[in-house]
Amino acid sequence: PFSRNQRIYIQGERTTLNQIIQTFEKVSNKKFKVTYRSAEELKKQTDDAQGYAKFTPHLKHLALFTANPQFDHSSRYPAVKPISILHYAQSLYKN
Repeated sequence: PFSRNQRIYIQGERTTLNQIIQTFEKVSNKKFKVTYRSAEELKKQTDDAQGYAKFTPHLKHLALFTANPQFDHSSRYPAVKPISILHYAQSLYKN
């Protein structure tokens, strides 16, 4: 009943974008090109975005709420087991 017509937030490991990139580089054996931008540049890019790029504000919203433990419903759903970033990367780059 709790989950009916509700958003449910489940968080796995906490990491940084740089750590995620390093994990994917290690698993894929590839070096990714990373571009750093200022907050102002990202805001302008979001404001000017078209099509799928309009999804970016939703990602910001998701990051805001999943970074806050008060929104983590994991204890209510112990059967839900998020996979690690490493295991996810490995599943994408199976040899």
